[in-house]
Formats: sequence, structure tokens, C-alpha cells
Amino acid sequence: MLADTPTEWGVVCEITKHQLAPELETVIYRVASEALVNARKHAQAARVDLLVEASDGEILHLVIVDDGRGFDVDAVTERTARGERFGLLGMEERVAGLGGTCRVTSRPGSGTRVEAFLPLKARVAEEVRERALAVA
Repeated sequence: MLADTPTEWGVVCEITKHQLAPELETVIYRVASEALVNARKHAQAARVDLLVEASDGEILHLVIVDDGRGFDVDAVTERTARGERFGLLGMEERVAGLGGTCRVTSRPGSGTRVEAFLPLKARVAEEVRERALAVA
């Protein structure tokens, strides 16, 4: 995907090991992937910053910020309601499915910020385990 991009991509990582629920890992990956693809495909961003941090041991905070063209969030939300675009809605639904919240802020000419706040103890994982125990 990035091979045909004329921009030089640099990655700086600081990794602290945390054991996350697989459902949480998947949502983090999907939301980050969607935001990065949007930054490349639509925003024409020269820079994208991505941060994943656990705050106070209970909430995971995911932030993706780009310096691209930005867009009118309300207009995209209306297009989603008409069935034209589903990327932002997909991010919001994935995060909400784990009991978290997702916020996208942008405006034309100012870049985009995607933030997700997810409980480290994912609600879905607990519900799946409870159902499995009830069936057994």
C-alpha cells in the first residue's frame, strides 16, 4: 500500500507490553487501519501521528491525527445515513461494541483527529465468556 507513496514514512515506536483482549486488539487495529487509509486516500496528508496509550489502567486511548485536507464531518455523516459511506460509522460501531466511544473531529483545511476511548476490560469479551459459561 505504501510502496507507491512518494512521501517518506517514518515510524517511531515505544512499546510497553500489555495483555489485551483479542477483541480489543482487533478494534484497535481496524480503527487505526481505517484512519490511516482515509489519511492516505482522501486527506492527502503529509504526516499522520498515531498514539495508543493506557491511562489509569482502565481506559485505552487511541488517537490518530493527520495534517491533511480535512472534511466536513456533518456532511459525511449525512452521506453515511444515505448509505454512501461507511468508514466512520464502522469505526464508531466497532468501538461502541466494546463499550467505548469514538470521536472524529475535522473541518476543511485543518486535518482530522480520530479518538477512541476503550475499556481495557472489553465488555464484549466479558459477555462472551458469561454466555459460554451459561451454555456449559
